[in-house]
Amino acid sequence: LKHSELKLWCHVPEPTGARSMPLCTPARLALGAGLSAVVLARGLDAGSFTPRVTGLTSAFYVAGGAQDGYECTVAARQEPLQIGHSYGGGGGGEVWAHAGLVVALDKSLLTDLQNHRIALRLQVTSLKMPFDEQPATIYVGGLEQAVHDPSHWEVRGRRDCPQPLCLMPRPQVVASEPLCGWAPPTNALSMKRASSSEEDAITLEADISPLLQQNYSALKVWAVPLALSEVGMWQTKNMALQTVVLHSEPRDTIV
Repeated sequence: LKHSELKLWCHVPEPTGARSMPLCTPARLALGAGLSAVVLARGLDAGSFTPRVTGLTSAFYVAGGAQDGYECTVAARQEPLQIGHSYGGGGGGEVWAHAGLVVALDKSLLTDLQNHRIALRLQVTSLKMPFDEQPATIYVGGLEQAVHDPSHWEVRGRRDCPQPLCLMPRPQVVASEPLCGWAPPTNALSMKRASSSEEDAITLEADISPLLQQNYSALKVWAVPLALSEVGMWQTKNMALQTVVLHSEPRDTIV
């Protein structure tokens, strides 16, 4: 594709044991002003390009009987895309929820990893929340299975569990465990805040070269809480995605 062209398509996933509802209606394929459905294209800098990014959200419910279950969506349904992690409970039941990003990789655009490093750079803003927030770490990890989007899975009233992509990332503290348990361990890197970041527009960066060397077809970006509230619940800051770039630069030469 030339940089001025945009290709759109809809993939209908194979049916699963859960009720699978492909999100292929014209309205749901309409593009917003964000980055959630752009094809890979070279950036202004010859060493940078913008990857295709889609949103990932999942929630697990325990309310008793027919209301127990989960839902998981991989699609460009919400602008802006967000990163966050939460758990709350009360008389009406319990809800675990998380939101993250799926970043597609195109190996043909990657340079020689022996001579270059590839950095993932996210610019995010923090959304205001009406209650206390717990600190969090943002991670990026590799996905071994292909991710088909748009897709939606939803199950209520029976003990089915979704694919690992949808499972809740495990907090870095002992916490109440959701229906279906935590996501399995994966190779991941923590994203660091760039020194030039401002308070209202934070830049996060990670050298993802070690992940690219393992032949992943996509990356997942997610948050995990570092602490709980006094009553054992949590809500990390919800980070809204503004821009995402993969940047290639030569490695330092050792003489």
